[in-house]
Amino acid sequence: MFASKAIRHAIADLLEAAGISVDTPAGRLPVTILRSPPSGGWVKDDALPGIYMYLRREEIRPATMTRSARTITMDLILEARGADAEDQLDDMQRAVERSIAASANLGGLVMEIRPVDAEIHLERGSVIFGARRLSWSVRVEVPRADPSL
Repeated sequence: MFASKAIRHAIADLLEAAGISVDTPAGRLPVTILRSPPSGGWVKDDALPGIYMYLRREEIRPATMTRSARTITMDLILEARGADAEDQLDDMQRAVERSIAASANLGGLVMEIRPVDAEIHLERGSVIFGARRLSWSVRVEVPRADPSL
């Protein structure tokens, strides 16, 4: 499987298996894990809180004569709604970071995976909405002739 596809699927599998949920004033809510970005880039209201991911950037350079080193920037978008949207985002980020850290480099699939950046967006109006982009740096080495994992 192509490297970035394998990484996306491995992260989605890991987060689905983690069974992430958040506490809200209405009770504990499960977090929806979407395997691809939603239309328009926003998780539908009935699926919030939710997480989706996409590949933002990939740097490719030679590692050896026959292998390429790839550094992939993978963004996980966390979205929540409600007066406690920021708390929900904090809880989701903590659960994501803990799950990935405990995965032993996605089960040995990658050389390194680590969080590198978080960007927060919060709207306060009649409905409070929050989003957080959590960026991860993922390093792999693959054969130049077949960039698969």
